[in-house]
Amino acid sequence: MAYGPYVSYFLLDFTRDGPTWAEIQEEHSQLPVGLLRSFCNDFPILLAFDWTPDNLEEVLYHIAPSGISIKGGAEEKVGLKSFEEMDRIFELLQEEE
Repeated sequence: MAYGPYVSYFLLDFTRDGPTWAEIQEEHSQLPVGLLRSFCNDFPILLAFDWTPDNLEEVLYHIAPSGISIKGGAEEKVGLKSFEEMDRIFELLQEEE
C-alpha cells in the first residue's frame, strides 16, 4: 500500500455510511468478513462501528483489528451526555485482558 510507510494506523470508519457488522456477515456482502480480516492481518487497522456490548466481542474475535475507535453517544440535552454504553464496552475490553 502506497501510504503504509507514512502512517501508524488506517482507520476504517463504518459509523456513518455502513456497512454494519450485520451486513458484513451477510452471505453476499460487498465487504465480507474474510476480506476485512485479511485487511487487518496485512495492515494496522483501527475499526469504527456502532459498537455495542453484543457485537464487540464477535468483531474482535472474527476480525482481530489492531484497535477500535469509540465515540460517545448523542447529547441527551445541551452539555449532558451519557457514557453508560461506553462504560459497558470498556468493561468488556478489560475482561479480555
